[in-house]
Amino acid sequence: MMFALLLAVVFAAPKHVLTFLYYNQSFGATAVNAKVSPQFMAARADFVETSGFNNDAVNAFKMAGGRFAGTYVDPTYVPYCVPPFEPPAGGCAGQIGNLDPREGAWFHDSRAGRVHRADSYTKQYQEFLNPAAAAAQEAVVRWMKGYLSKSPALDFFFADDTGSTFSGPDGTPRSGMFYGFNAVATEIVNDAAWIAGENALIAVAPRKLILNGGDGFRPAYDGAFLKNANVAGANHEGCFNAAPRGKVSDANGLWTNQADGLLADLPFRKYSLCMMNGPPTPANRLYALASWWLTYDPNYSVVAPIAPAADGTSLFPEYDIVPLGPKTSAAGGRVRTLRRDGVYVREFAQCFQNGMAIGACAAVVNPTSSPRAVPSLSGGYTRALTLNDASSVSGGRALWRLHATLGALGPVQALILKQ
Repeated sequence: MMFALLLAVVFAAPKHVLTFLYYNQSFGATAVNAKVSPQFMAARADFVETSGFNNDAVNAFKMAGGRFAGTYVDPTYVPYCVPPFEPPAGGCAGQIGNLDPREGAWFHDSRAGRVHRADSYTKQYQEFLNPAAAAAQEAVVRWMKGYLSKSPALDFFFADDTGSTFSGPDGTPRSGMFYGFNAVATEIVNDAAWIAGENALIAVAPRKLILNGGDGFRPAYDGAFLKNANVAGANHEGCFNAAPRGKVSDANGLWTNQADGLLADLPFRKYSLCMMNGPPTPANRLYALASWWLTYDPNYSVVAPIAPAADGTSLFPEYDIVPLGPKTSAAGGRVRTLRRDGVYVREFAQCFQNGMAIGACAAVVNPTSSPRAVPSLSGGYTRALTLNDASSVSGGRALWRLHATLGALGPVQALILKQ
């Protein structure tokens, strides 16, 4: 009977952690995972995101049995805009801009001109949609419904620049949503009105949204947007492995803030995406993975590696390792409660790789700038995870090497261990 129960646990074990991947979505000049078959993606990714101009990747992924497919949209900042900014204003291109929204859709300055800022990427300008305006909501929904007419099986929209705070670090909108703009808009002047407008825009979307916005790494306004029933989750860019430098250290508390931000999502029971966009070297990937394990919840934590390997893919073998049965978890949503002798430790009673039980495992992270001793651990671990440069598509493997002594852990380094 016990053997049968053990078999049931093994065969029920997930073959990978919840994973979000670009699918023919751009990362710099690379269309990430563009050459990967829909069947392979469906087997390895729980979520995919494609560009807002690509229906084929979404449709192919869903036809192959893929779980959640989404596409990119920015319902906030509209690019490819040209002067003049006073009515009759020049047009904008891009997703929403191509629909030529009515003048009432836009934010305006005190002279009734559309607020704008220079866009170094397009060499033109960005303008700003007012989420509280019915005309803006109509334009956003019209674009979304147009996309859905070609991809009715779409599950979510990845809403860029959405769900952040109106005011920024200095307490003014100049350092927040209107950073870099020529003026602060006259239509919304405080946080309460901004919250109401954002929630109104979110609510009318014909599919749920994953928000790419927040208060730094934390949910904005203590989760005012995550409480919206039309929100599926929140994304965190530059999570533990950030472009261009790579590993995120705890200098100025940045690593701690990122970990606590992920933990802060979990009480809302929405998906929490850790988007790793730094160089995908083996050392960076291992460090980011161990850091993420400290915050990991199997139901809501989603790893989102988007920076591709040399072959243009971002499917990596370490995400086939699933840690379950945590012996400790961060108390009160604070990663510091996992700190032991200057490093951060989380041990798991039962771990799996490719759906097979591999025994207990642990993550040990030193995000500081000084070497730290590895504390005594309970699991009797003898092997450490090692990675190579290759993706899963090009023969990358997550292997375990003998690791007889733990010793010290260098600055901004991590270990993943197993029995």
